[in-house]
Amino acid sequence: MTAAIWGASQILNVPVITVYRFGIYGLGFYLGYFCLSHEAVMQRLSKRRIVLCAAAFAGPYILNRVIQEIPILRWCVLGISKKK
Repeated sequence: MTAAIWGASQILNVPVITVYRFGIYGLGFYLGYFCLSHEAVMQRLSKRRIVLCAAAFAGPYILNRVIQEIPILRWCVLGISKKK
């Protein structure tokens, strides 16, 4: 999913001002419209809404902790070479 969003962000970029929004918003719209709008998919997601909400809130916190703890990830993502 991340690779698809990154790839979509490279589409329709203005050469003077780098704006990644067209591809990201377009991909998000089409994923929501063609994949998530089906009744069967919405029912399956609604059964797991508590788990999905917990993942939405806890995921970024856990990802931040992992990035801060692993030196190569910290350097690649944040550009920090030494732990502060």
